[in-house]
Amino acid sequence: MATKTKAMFVTQQEFVEWVRDTQARIPGCVVFCHGVGLPIAVWQGADEEISAASRLYIAERDPSRTEPTIESLNEERIGWVQIDVPRVVDDTLRLCQVGVKSDWWNKARAVSEENRSSLRFFDKVWRVLRAHLAFPVWATNVRTGASSQYKAIGYSEGAARWYLQGGSLGQEGVVNIKYEIRQ
Repeated sequence: MATKTKAMFVTQQEFVEWVRDTQARIPGCVVFCHGVGLPIAVWQGADEEISAASRLYIAERDPSRTEPTIESLNEERIGWVQIDVPRVVDDTLRLCQVGVKSDWWNKARAVSEENRSSLRFFDKVWRVLRAHLAFPVWATNVRTGASSQYKAIGYSEGAARWYLQGGSLGQEGVVNIKYEIRQ
């Protein structure tokens, strides 16, 4: 059982274009939008669908079910990647997590199973997203003052403009870390 995760700061407008770019560069992949309390739904291409979603699932191919679920993607051994939709909350551009895990819970059999195709698919998706990013992002502990660069956290041109124009960067639920873009 394995996981992969990456992180980035990106504006929502750029993000929508990157999702389109991902679909163009990975033929056959399908994007699903998911919001709190809503079932996943195939993205029809409208910016507003992504704005309304809290996360996206990008799958390597269309599932056979007409109303797919994450469980059904796993059952069909379809590789998929989960991505947080960028948000600005209280004048703070939030960190987006891009992640995948190979294990999933098979309710019918009551066992943990593995879907390694998701790990391979993650690399394809990250290759597309990474091409749009600059690195690193700096993080400072506001309590201790300790600071370090994070080579695994990227940022977009729009996120850099946001930050340089006085916007802040942050992570949901994390109040003791200040993120910086140093150019």
